[in-house]
Amino acid sequence: MAAPRPVWTRVVVRVCIILGLLALGLGAALSLASLQPYFYRDAARIGSSLDYDRTMDTNQLSRPKFEGVLESITVRTNGPDLLIEMPVPRELEGYADNAMFDYHHIAFGNALECPEGRVWLDHVAVAFGSFPADKLNEYSVRLPARFYDRQLKAVSSDRVPEFARQDWYRTLDFRGLYPAVSFGLRGELRQEAKVLAFHAFDARTHESLDSGYSWGGDLAKDGVNAKLDLQLWHAAPVLLVVDMSLGPAQVIEFPAQVGSTAKFPEGELQLVVKADDMENRSTSHSDKITLKVEPKAYNREPKTTCMIFACLPKAYSMPLDFEYQDEQGQTLKSQGGGTSSFFINQTVMGEASRIRSVRVRYYPNRKRLVFHLPRIPGLPEPNRNVKNLFDVRLPFVRISRDYEFRDLITHLTQMQFSPQAGGALLSLADPITYNNITVKELLEKYAQLSGPTYGAEIDQERLTIQIVDQSLNARAQRFFDCIKKRFH
Repeated sequence: MAAPRPVWTRVVVRVCIILGLLALGLGAALSLASLQPYFYRDAARIGSSLDYDRTMDTNQLSRPKFEGVLESITVRTNGPDLLIEMPVPRELEGYADNAMFDYHHIAFGNALECPEGRVWLDHVAVAFGSFPADKLNEYSVRLPARFYDRQLKAVSSDRVPEFARQDWYRTLDFRGLYPAVSFGLRGELRQEAKVLAFHAFDARTHESLDSGYSWGGDLAKDGVNAKLDLQLWHAAPVLLVVDMSLGPAQVIEFPAQVGSTAKFPEGELQLVVKADDMENRSTSHSDKITLKVEPKAYNREPKTTCMIFACLPKAYSMPLDFEYQDEQGQTLKSQGGGTSSFFINQTVMGEASRIRSVRVRYYPNRKRLVFHLPRIPGLPEPNRNVKNLFDVRLPFVRISRDYEFRDLITHLTQMQFSPQAGGALLSLADPITYNNITVKELLEKYAQLSGPTYGAEIDQERLTIQIVDQSLNARAQRFFDCIKKRFH
């Protein structure tokens, strides 16, 4: 029989447990109250997003890497839908085309000067406000935009180029989470140009700031306007990244027959679907082996034709334009329906039997323009000199879903937010709104909505936030779990 432990040992153990519980409680209570300023303090993240993989060896992407892939595509019916399956080689799963671009960093107020001409950021437009009470369940509201010139000075809308004065650009869609921002790009070019993508990054951390974009216009003519929901409420320096490709265009023509292929310098296309009365949108499901596209069948007038192309090595960033011709050589009207990783969807106005040939215009000279902006103008003045991201103030926010709440906290703190550690996700029956609220207060609101005993725990070294149960029983359980891990 083991000898009993001395009394002093039991006392020491109990004192340690009490001190541990007190430390846990004190740490939880101070986790939000004692945040130290850590504004952009994690230099290790710099460069992780913006430069992608510029050192990629383009030789590894030569055509033999994906020879035979297009020939293995299968198309079959799945109820009312078509199911397209394409085996994807592993070397294409993580493919990035960044090595294909010439990089151009453009100082604030300057323009890209190149043999093909000039490109510059002409103006910025910003809109945010509040939702009317009767529109809280709407996806977004249209709000008047405030315009700023290339030096970020406020100007009236009649001082911006004519293409930006259209009603669609004079007002912006505000979704209630982040400022709606529009960037106007202009060019004086001697070649055709195709804009491929817009992105925005925090210039200090290179954290991505955009949650998608839309754009319209012709850079070689009037100009281009790109609209982004910018995940930013304070006066941070911003990098606006514009991917574009210039001519002279190389024209590739091939028959509009399923199975026809066309090759361009770094890849190839195959027409896999040509069908009347099919929706040009698709849903994509991607795993490590198969990517599936399911166009939805429907009836509409006038008749349209859905054209789906498989594109390697990737579809969404290829500098390609499509034209379709009938038997008389006349160009048919068409519009893009979007792209996924390996598929391009197009809608042609007219029946499939009228489409004789496909003409692809390939723009070979890719450029990545990085515009350096000292800030986004027009954001709330109290956030101009903020020293801590938790002190950033939102003039208004409308939240409809748990993921929107989490998205706000994640992007505005630039930390990893893990509310799952605190239990079930929030269930919001109706949208909730807050006025003039800080990010810290938003986090406190999320913790309160999670339960009366829940709170936030923040690790400033690891840049993580967790919502955890801070009741005495829960803290004690975490403490004993920690002791078990330490001694077992």
